[in-house]
Amino acid sequence: MTFQNSNSSHGQDDEKKKVEVPPVCPVDQQFFSWLRWCREQGHELTAVELKEKARQIAGQDTTDSCQWFKLWVSRFDEQQVYEDGFEKVKRKQERHIQYPLAFKVEVAIFAEHHSQIVAARTFNVSRKRVFEWLQLSKTNFAKGPVNAADESLKQVMELEAEAVKRIGPGRSDIDREVDLEIWTWYQNRQAAGSKPNWREVQGKGLELYRRRGNDGIKCSYRWYKRWCDRFHVVLRHEGDDAMLEWALTQLELGHSVSHNDLQVHALSLAADNTFKASSGWAIRFCKRHPELLQHSPTLDTVLPGLLLQKVEKFRSDVQQTIQDMNLTLGCVGNMDELYLSFSTLVSGSSTTAKRQLLVRRSEMENCHATIVLACVADGNILPPAVILKVSGSEDEDGSPDGSSVLVLQQEEGLMDAACMFQWLQQIWFKHVQTPNLLLLDCYEPHTGESVVAEFSSHQSNRLLIPGGCTSKLQPLDVSLKRMFHASIQKQWSMFNSHLSGMWDATGNKLQLPGCREIVDWVTTAYRSLQATEQETVRRSFLVTGLTVAANRNDDHTMENLSMVPRANKSA
Repeated sequence: MTFQNSNSSHGQDDEKKKVEVPPVCPVDQQFFSWLRWCREQGHELTAVELKEKARQIAGQDTTDSCQWFKLWVSRFDEQQVYEDGFEKVKRKQERHIQYPLAFKVEVAIFAEHHSQIVAARTFNVSRKRVFEWLQLSKTNFAKGPVNAADESLKQVMELEAEAVKRIGPGRSDIDREVDLEIWTWYQNRQAAGSKPNWREVQGKGLELYRRRGNDGIKCSYRWYKRWCDRFHVVLRHEGDDAMLEWALTQLELGHSVSHNDLQVHALSLAADNTFKASSGWAIRFCKRHPELLQHSPTLDTVLPGLLLQKVEKFRSDVQQTIQDMNLTLGCVGNMDELYLSFSTLVSGSSTTAKRQLLVRRSEMENCHATIVLACVADGNILPPAVILKVSGSEDEDGSPDGSSVLVLQQEEGLMDAACMFQWLQQIWFKHVQTPNLLLLDCYEPHTGESVVAEFSSHQSNRLLIPGGCTSKLQPLDVSLKRMFHASIQKQWSMFNSHLSGMWDATGNKLQLPGCREIVDWVTTAYRSLQATEQETVRRSFLVTGLTVAANRNDDHTMENLSMVPRANKSA
């Protein structure tokens, strides 16, 4: 938002200057040419390289003809202002940068080939801007942003001018002193037991800005939301983050979560005695977060802020442990279970055609067998184990002749402390050099005292992934588990087709496999993936940020799914 003095005879001229499109000058044109050259040559840009080049070009300019470029470069040396789309004040006043369309197009191209997160970090802009620029490129250039970069300068400038007309004047500069005064007042009110609502914050903001002679700012609700972002003030649905952390952790523990469970836990967290946690609230809560509760989150799914802090800390802990123990990539691994339920493996069957639940069920429900998968950061996939249900008709124990698969038995076909101990002895410590580091989720059998003792006896270590964070931190979840699951599904479909001759997925004559078939299918899947997907596994550790180099040269790979072409896809 901008404002002007109505008594000034130059008011109209001043406003025109504020919305004027920044001219393309030799400085930024040189920078755009370099970006285009890197793109055409297939050169992978890093944030460090881009900033060094921008500083070099900016230092060669002795004029003030390219203010946006110099202001953008000046922000490199300050603490990062933009994180996850939130604007955080780190200086007295933050000037709004009006970027040329040519710059937006280059960022959009980079984001298309990498990700919005990587583009934001590399170009030092917010993720929100990257998203908006992607939409702008797709809207104005039917053939995509890559073709937009090759359009004539005249057309680019015309589009920029049209965009400015639609958007109107930029918003007012942020006054850090006013922000801090509001924050101090807000804390005092909150400590006194009277938390201000947004109207009260708006009134306080207007009062302070008027004292400073700023009569143009309106302190709208959008201003209020930005203020809340800067000071981490939670808006509506204050308990959602804590509820999501609990629900995701329960699902990782193998516990299905009902609406009643959500209501009970919400009441235990509520500080307000008037909060009822009705069944309607539980439904609305689930509908607010379908990407986390209805569907299994993936690497690019946005997690609540509380969990993101735990993600960053865990990455730091893993990297520090690797450094302290002087471990090679072949000594850093990840283990997890893959649950097989043959009544739900067929896509399009009557069981999956039903309306989806607002909260997905635990994968352990109706489990026929469990596959224990493990891999190490150098790309090697360890021999899998299969946990079968105890059966008197078939005696399966150990490894069948000619098979590299370890076969275990448990009453329900699920991992328990005894199976975990056997897996450590016969798979992990047998195939991985000690000392080593194993990364596990918070599932109860992974946390037992016998597990801790076994690692101690081998001078090794294990780290537990924080509850709710496996989508960001578990390399197996990036691609290998899905590819393994797809291979089993394909073999089971062929098995049914062979038995029934003309098998129909919607029919009722599904043949459940026996223990021998399951072991054979797991063996086939393992041999195939071990031979072809070691590079995929190695990159899965990189994109989860667990094995990035200490010098941070690999930071651009974190959460960059383009590094793993088969990530989150079925084989």
